[in-house]
Amino acid sequence: MARAYSRWLSLRPGYRAALLIVLSVLAGNVLYLAGQADSSPLAWTSSLVTVTCHLTCSRSSIDPNVGFITQPLGYLASHQVFSGHWPFWNPFEGLGQPLLGEMQAAALFPLAWLLALPAGLLWFHISLEIVAGLATYALVRRLGVGTTAATVAGCLFALNGTFAWLGNAVVNPICLLPVTLLAVEYVIDGIRWSRPTRWPLLAVALALSLAAGFPEVAYLNLLLVTGWTLVRLWHASGRERVRSIAVLGLGGVTGLALAAPVLIPFADFMKVANIGHHAHGQFSGSHLTHGAATMFLDPYFFGTLFSNTNVTGIWGIVGGYLTASVATLALVGAFNVVNRPLKRYLVTFVVVALLGMFNVAGARAWWNLLPYVSSTAFARYAMPAVEFAVIVLAAFGLDRLVRDPRGPRALRRSAIVVTLVLLWLVWASRHLNAGHVLSSKQRIAFALLDALPWVVLGLLLVLRRAATGNRLRFMV
Repeated sequence: MARAYSRWLSLRPGYRAALLIVLSVLAGNVLYLAGQADSSPLAWTSSLVTVTCHLTCSRSSIDPNVGFITQPLGYLASHQVFSGHWPFWNPFEGLGQPLLGEMQAAALFPLAWLLALPAGLLWFHISLEIVAGLATYALVRRLGVGTTAATVAGCLFALNGTFAWLGNAVVNPICLLPVTLLAVEYVIDGIRWSRPTRWPLLAVALALSLAAGFPEVAYLNLLLVTGWTLVRLWHASGRERVRSIAVLGLGGVTGLALAAPVLIPFADFMKVANIGHHAHGQFSGSHLTHGAATMFLDPYFFGTLFSNTNVTGIWGIVGGYLTASVATLALVGAFNVVNRPLKRYLVTFVVVALLGMFNVAGARAWWNLLPYVSSTAFARYAMPAVEFAVIVLAAFGLDRLVRDPRGPRALRRSAIVVTLVLLWLVWASRHLNAGHVLSSKQRIAFALLDALPWVVLGLLLVLRRAATGNRLRFMV
């Protein structure tokens, strides 16, 4: 044991962080990996198979398109690629339909080719989570946050609420959000240090975001990236700003060119495709109700996915969650002087996005002024960007708790605020649990799930006491 610990300490901090992030992803999927839960959507999206239940038989995703589209079309596309065929066409749907142009097959997204393997959907999702976690760690470290806080941020985003609740193509572009932001940081820092050749990562990140198969999420993520980039450029010198814009433009144009094999078939198919509610702005007024706000801080207050029929409508449009503990740390990180311009932007983005998602004071109409937003299910698909912004703020908060003597006091205040908000939301939403009949086993499981936010908030207060005693310096 001592030898293993000494080897662990001999590793570079970045290697230790990467290993912890990978292990956290594997731990988050341990029930699937151990065969105690079934990751295949065939059991609940079709009648093709039967499953012997072990620990749980609940559905693993909100959206059944993981079984209707993601798994079968991704499997078909990957097999066409590996057999040397360009994945243009799906001959098994009606009289045939475009496969590459249909987008959600993610036919040219390299990670999606894992779907050709046994248990390919599970390993595909694990790979997305690992990339998301490692890229988040690298980005947050680049922002000056300590190794421990950056590792926590990587683990949090690798296991974010959208990955947990959605399994269809919605999750595919999420891992490219921190990669794209990291590429922007590389470009701007490269100009500052006279290294203007760092744009290829940006081009690849943009191309893969589009090839990932869900342009709505890629577009809404790009809105966060655009604002982040403008904040960074605003605080650059005049000459650096001009050169950065030129190099960023080069990376963007190259990314679009690399994505042309996906974008051109998609544009051709859009001319004749039936896009349902996406046409004529039918999504322009969709928004979340107050019950979803409770789920943001206490994800399983209404039980597991679709177990409570009173909130079926909420499950049908919600796209993830934040948790009370992450919101608490985000409040700690939002209000201090370190990286203040970026923090102000992230706070503004989160607030404005949440206002639009819940349509507070008609805020959704303001979002609809942006091109194509009225055609998106904004309340669901903006959630990954909101989660990422909150997690970055939480990383700043944890770092502040370790470094700033005023951090413990800020944590106490933030915990009080979040606790009061959560209590109010729980009280306001309690009627939605009325009449929800549970078995004794379900009652125990749901009680444990519902207790998690309060337990973790308590642990944060324990962490505050340790920080007050200056016993967390090892976390820098």
